[in-house]
Amino acid sequence: STTTATVTGLTNGTAYTFTVVATNIAGNSSASAASSSVTPITVPNSPTNVTALAGNGQATVSWTAPSNSGSAITSYTVTTSPSGLTTTTNGSTTTATVTGLTNGIAYTFTVVATNAVGNSTASAVSNSVTPNNKVAISNDGKVVAVSSSLYSDISRGRVYVYELSYNQVSSSWNQLGLSSEIIIGASNEDQFGWDLALSSNGRIVAASSIANDASGTNSGQVRLFELSNNRWVKKGSDINGPRAGSESGYSISLAGSGNSIAIGAWKDNSNGTNAGAVRVYDFSASINDWRQKGQTINGVTGSFEGYSTALSLDGQTLASSSIASIASGGTITSTDSYTIHTFTTVGTSTFTATSNRTVEVLIVGGGGGGGFN
Repeated sequence: STTTATVTGLTNGTAYTFTVVATNIAGNSSASAASSSVTPITVPNSPTNVTALAGNGQATVSWTAPSNSGSAITSYTVTTSPSGLTTTTNGSTTTATVTGLTNGIAYTFTVVATNAVGNSTASAVSNSVTPNNKVAISNDGKVVAVSSSLYSDISRGRVYVYELSYNQVSSSWNQLGLSSEIIIGASNEDQFGWDLALSSNGRIVAASSIANDASGTNSGQVRLFELSNNRWVKKGSDINGPRAGSESGYSISLAGSGNSIAIGAWKDNSNGTNAGAVRVYDFSASINDWRQKGQTINGVTGSFEGYSTALSLDGQTLASSSIASIASGGTITSTDSYTIHTFTTVGTSTFTATSNRTVEVLIVGGGGGGGFN
């Protein structure tokens, strides 16, 4: 009594034709002429193998194209977490550069494919990446250090230092140290150059590796180098974070001489989960190494003390900040409020608190290149 039928079990993207046979009590008719060709379609499958590589305020996201389920993919949409920023590309590409990211914040990404029928479900979440790129400058502005902590040679990270050379006709930036010399991270995935600092004259450079594992996973490490006979020579031993997960070196600041350094370990748990801590080290010529100066400045649970640090030119005054608005579990949900703590060691061997202040915008300068007096 019906003249329509729904045929299931077909493969999307495959062309089909159909014939019809009628049956009565006497038997079957001959088959009808073939129908026109049709191709079943639906929304695409989800993209797979989503990976991300961080840059300066941006990330490059790549994925594997899914089956289009019978209809050509017209676009892809990449979404960030946190922030929910979206970037859309055409359907012929499987990479996208996501801009507008905040350096120092960890991001993951998902990708959705779109065809004429609609949107796929979101892909699995990508690996987590943290955009970052740092620059430090000498007091006279003629020496600059730049880093790429997530350089693609297995994220060892690297640092370059340049000096301005000029005459009456032209000027140029020339690399300090041998032309083939690159200051690189100690190990794969170290993210060397996460933060940078220069002495006043630009002849001592400090760089941190928050993912270094010398004292446990992501304990962090700071290394310093001094220019000698046009070679970058390591100054003292590596300054390792105290324990796993502390990410020591998240922030660093040098005094003008380059012989004092403040190191922020914003996830140090010695005084509570993600309390954070700041330590200052002086270089001792007698032992050719670094020794801690004064006491450790500890935050309280969830404060992330050491989010930023600044030393005065003479190394006697320290400023450190914590994050006032956070969520549990180490995830920053708001960075619009910071508490700045200042300390002095003038006339004493310990740091004495001098003031606290809460601010909404944090711009950090200090020591060698910052002129913090």
